[in-house]
Amino acid sequence: MISLLLVFSLVLANAAYVDHALSQYWLIGFGGEQMLPFLDGGVLTARIGESLTVRLMGRNGAVTIKSPQGLTDTVFVQDGTPRVLKKFTSSDVGEWSITTDDGLNLVVAVEQPVFKPSATISFSMEGNDVVMSGSAPPQGFILFQAQSDGRVFTPGSKIEIALETVNTSMLRFDLLRNVDRISYGGRLHGTPYSLELDQLVLSQVVQGRRRGGLMTFSINLPKAGVSGPSGLRVLSYGQHIARLVTLGESRVVYQTEITIIPESLSSLKDLTKTVRASFWEAFERNYTVVVGDELGNVWLLNLRPPLAALKVYDSQHNLHVDEYELFLEGSTGHKVGGETLLTFYNSLDVSDYWNGSFVSPSRTADIRLGFKGAVADVKQLELKPGYRLNINLNLLRLVPRLVYPNGTLHQGPRTLEINGFGVTEDGEKTYLLPSQTYVINAVNPGSFSPTTFTLTTDTTVTVIVVDNPAALASLRISAILMTALLGYAAYRLWMVRKTFYQPHSN
Repeated sequence: MISLLLVFSLVLANAAYVDHALSQYWLIGFGGEQMLPFLDGGVLTARIGESLTVRLMGRNGAVTIKSPQGLTDTVFVQDGTPRVLKKFTSSDVGEWSITTDDGLNLVVAVEQPVFKPSATISFSMEGNDVVMSGSAPPQGFILFQAQSDGRVFTPGSKIEIALETVNTSMLRFDLLRNVDRISYGGRLHGTPYSLELDQLVLSQVVQGRRRGGLMTFSINLPKAGVSGPSGLRVLSYGQHIARLVTLGESRVVYQTEITIIPESLSSLKDLTKTVRASFWEAFERNYTVVVGDELGNVWLLNLRPPLAALKVYDSQHNLHVDEYELFLEGSTGHKVGGETLLTFYNSLDVSDYWNGSFVSPSRTADIRLGFKGAVADVKQLELKPGYRLNINLNLLRLVPRLVYPNGTLHQGPRTLEINGFGVTEDGEKTYLLPSQTYVINAVNPGSFSPTTFTLTTDTTVTVIVVDNPAALASLRISAILMTALLGYAAYRLWMVRKTFYQPHSN
C-alpha cells in the first residue's frame, strides 16, 4: 500500500514550486499514523472520540483553531512533530475552522453522534427455519444473544482468519469503517487537488501459519479510540470491514463485516447479527437483543419474534383444509401439511426502546386465502407471537365429473381449469371451495364447451368431454358451420319477407 505521505510527496515533486513545496508543507489527521495533505478550502468530517492533529514539515509554525461557538485558540506546532489540537467530545458537534500561519484554511465538521440508534430486524422463512437478522447504522450495532458467528469482537482482542485456498503466507490485513470513502478536495499550493480513500483503522502485513491444511492469519485489534498501524481513523464501536489483500496487485482474497462492541459486553457469549432456528424453537422463546451506539452505550432488549401458526377449518364439514394458500402483505409463510408457519412481519423497526424493553409485536390484518380457482377474504384477523389460530370458513364440496357423450365416466388423469386456474389430478377429486360462480373447462380430455354454475351447496357438476381430439375439433367446426348456416338462412328469410311486403306502384 502506498502511504499518503508518499502520494503527497509525489504530487509535490511534480509541481513547479518543487523545492519550496517539498521543504515546507502541512498535514492534518485524526490521531492515526496516516495524515492527509492540508488542502486550502477543504472540508473534512470527524466523529466523537477522534483527535484533530496537525503536523508541519520543514519549519516551526502556528495554527489557529476556531470552535463552532466562535472561540479561538492559537497553538504552536514544532517542526515534524504531530500536534493534537482537540480531542472531540459530544459537546463539540459543529464546524471547526483551522487556519495556518501562512493563510491556509479548512473546515472540520464534527458530526452528531448516533445516540440510541434506530435498528431493524428482518424475518424470513427458509424451509422450516426462521432467519432473523439485525441491521443498524454503521456507528451502532444490533446483535442477538443466540449463537456465535465469529464476527463480534471487543477492542484489543485477536482476530483469526483461516483460509483454505490461499497459496501465500504473507498478506496485508486492512480494517476500515463500514462507511462511505473519504472524499476530500481543495487547493494545494494554489492548485486544485482531490483524493478519495478508505477510512482505514489499521493496515499491516501479517504472516500466516499453516494449521492442518489451513493458513491462519492472526491480528490484534487496537484499543478503543486508538488507531492501528498505518491507520487514519481510530477504532470505534460499530460495524467495520475486515479484509486480507495480496501484497502485489492488492487483490482481495477475503472480506467480511465485523462488529466492534464495548468491553463491558465481553461477558456476553454467542453474539451474532443473524440467527437461524427452527420455526417451533423460535415460536416458543424470547431472544435477548443487544443494541449499542458509537459512544459505548448499550441496551438489552427482550424480543418475542412475530411468529404465528394458522390452520383453515371448514365449519360446514367439521374438518381442516389442506389445499389453500395464505396471502398477507409484508409477511412470509411456509406451509407444512395444512398448517401455515407465518412470520407476520418481514421487518420490525426498533427505535422506541430502553434497557429491559420487551418487544412483542402484534398485528391485525386482512388475510386472503387462495383455493383452486377461488379466493376468500378474512377480515381483521388478530395475530400475536406464539399463537396457533384456526380460520373458520363455511366451504362447499365440488366434484367435477367428466362424462363422455355416451354416458361413460372418464377414469384416470385429467386436467381442468376452474375459473382459469389449471389443476391436474390422477382421478376424480373433491374440492372444498367458497360459494361463488365458477366456470369449469376440461383441457385433457377436452370438453366441448365450458360449464358455468353457482356453487350454493355440495355439488357434483357434469362436464361433457370428448375422448378423440379430432372428433372434438370436428364437432366444434360443425357447430361453427351450423351457426353460420342458420345465420345465413335467417338472413335470406328476412330478405324474402322484406321483398314480399314491399308496396308496388302501378
